Amino acid sequence: MKSPLPGIVVCLHGIWESSEPSYGSANISIARLEELLSLLATMTRVVPLADLLERIERGRSTLGLSAITFDDAYLSIRDLALPVLERHRAPACVFAVSGAAQEGARYWWDRLEDLHPRTQPARWRQLEDGSGLPEAYRQGQPRGLGPLRPLRQWILAEHRGRIPGAFAEGLTRLEDELGWRTAQRSMTMGELRDLSRHELISFGVHTHTHAALALLPDSEVRQEIDTCYDQLRDEGIPILPLLAAPYGLVDSRTSRLAAESGMRSTLLVSARSLWGRVATSAVPRMMMSEPRQGFRLLLNLTGTADAARTLLGRREPLAPPLPSPTT
Repeated sequence: MKSPLPGIVVCLHGIWESSEPSYGSANISIARLEELLSLLATMTRVVPLADLLERIERGRSTLGLSAITFDDAYLSIRDLALPVLERHRAPACVFAVSGAAQEGARYWWDRLEDLHPRTQPARWRQLEDGSGLPEAYRQGQPRGLGPLRPLRQWILAEHRGRIPGAFAEGLTRLEDELGWRTAQRSMTMGELRDLSRHELISFGVHTHTHAALALLPDSEVRQEIDTCYDQLRDEGIPILPLLAAPYGLVDSRTSRLAAESGMRSTLLVSARSLWGRVATSAVPRMMMSEPRQGFRLLLNLTGTADAARTLLGRREPLAPPLPSPTT
């Protein structure tokens, strides 16, 4: 019998093999995925995300239950994660970006994070200077959050999460110089359609361009959601009316607009379990990262860390703060 632990929704991204590691903090190794699924199977009953959300809608308990989600619909989910999911008989919901799926695009954050360790500091500074990165972002970001934080927050705050064309061109030139590109990419529509036939896999909406919805006007928020849903459905991919907000950035307006577009739930990223009252308009998911392992992973999965923060009056906010030169 499973222990009555708080319900939890896990947020995963890309998966990598030891022979070709990914430096992106959101992507994890096959070994870490295996560890995570083993712990979930030991401590909880892994159920389809739609089932867990239905329980929340009906006001029923989610104790002892967990659900697995993958954002960005990476090809590595099919090639590397699926065999692990099959071994554990663990269902998962994959949130796809319809624009990226048109050609199996590589996302700007993976390109940045996997290029940076392979680039000489002077050449990287040249890339930053050529991008137009303002000095306010270079000086204003917390130092402990890494050297790529200024670029990331600038793209989010000033460009709504969409990489500007001139910077994309600079990245491409650097990739050509190094003769290397990140292995992480989105699945194509055909690959998504093939994966949708698997009994363990369901799909949800992750917008059309992976824009930061909380920073867009109402009309663009609706367009991002509706276009993604319609394009995936038109491609013959069974799509659930569930939205995973890109970058975890959600506010009450975003949730309202998502509901108006027919989304049953909006999921975000937060270091929270389903401990306490949860509304389907803002369902927290714990993002797993490669460094989160062993005892630290256990604390998060059991809800212990979440409960301790709450008792101390330091509970994690439901969504990250909106990006700016200093956040």
